[in-house]
Amino acid sequence: GVYHAFSWLSLTYSRSNNFLPVPNASWVDALGRSAPNSVGQTVDYGLRFSLWQGKVALGVNKFETSADNQARNANASVGGTRAILNRLRNNYKIPGDSYFAELAQEGGYPVDTGNVSDTWSYVAEGYEMNLVYNPSRNWRVALSGSINTNKLGTHLAAVGTYLYTDSNYQGLGTWKKFASELRKVEAGQASSIFALNPASDPARTQAADDALFIEQQTAAQEKGYLDSIALNGVTTSRSGKYALNGLITRAFHEGKLKGWTLGGNYRWRSAGNIGYQRLPNAAGAPAGTIDVSRPLRGKEFWDIGAMVAYQRRVFDHINLRVQLNIQNLPNWQTPRLVRADYDTQAIYGT
Repeated sequence: GVYHAFSWLSLTYSRSNNFLPVPNASWVDALGRSAPNSVGQTVDYGLRFSLWQGKVALGVNKFETSADNQARNANASVGGTRAILNRLRNNYKIPGDSYFAELAQEGGYPVDTGNVSDTWSYVAEGYEMNLVYNPSRNWRVALSGSINTNKLGTHLAAVGTYLYTDSNYQGLGTWKKFASELRKVEAGQASSIFALNPASDPARTQAADDALFIEQQTAAQEKGYLDSIALNGVTTSRSGKYALNGLITRAFHEGKLKGWTLGGNYRWRSAGNIGYQRLPNAAGAPAGTIDVSRPLRGKEFWDIGAMVAYQRRVFDHINLRVQLNIQNLPNWQTPRLVRADYDTQAIYGT
């Protein structure tokens, strides 16, 4: 809707409600439920000014976009689960341990399928400004800027329910119990679950290896989930909160350069969050879950570009335009750091 309050001022309002079918019909969540369809809404309202006899157009808008039940691939959130289940199958079910006789074959649980999804919700809001100045028909100057925040809402609810609901073979509590029972065998004691002979050196070695594997995978699985849930209700600003764009073009309508247009542009983004500091463990090392109150900042980003175009009439009512755009002229090969974390597993050395 547009309301022209005066010849130089208009009020604008727009609203859209969106429906997005699930992107993959075979997706199910960790509890075996089919992925839902997503719904969303955008509301935008603002002011438009027409100044200096139409040579200047200025628009200021406020927007809010929300989305619920966005189905996304969540296989990375249950990778440790699949590793644990496969270890139990290979080392205990297949060799004939009676306790694991009812453990489903590979692919028998939703988390095994490789089609695991979960839902996310978010709210993005902010302000936009657009300014266009046409001093003559040959020149055009445009500026735009925005302030935006993106707040992450409820997400990974199904994964959380799955991890903290214990069954015979699944759940964080169950896996921690398995590791504890294997540690008994390692120490020469009989287990109430595993049919390993505590008097056998190979059995004790296997128990130690499997206990360590399950402990590591369980800890990583839980840590990854808690890291993600810590962002619930947090404004992430991974792409930066502020943005500014500029454009200037010069068109030639007469003379030797008739039909040519030259232009340049500028783009700037403020520094975004590339990660978060981690809470210290008992030894003071940053090995805990992320501390959302202490974000790690990236660097601001900017580039300049150029444009050249040529237009001419080829038939009575047909114009042909050829245009070349060049983005990021001065520094096109430099990588931009977008994600950072602590090497808590000493992958790159001590």
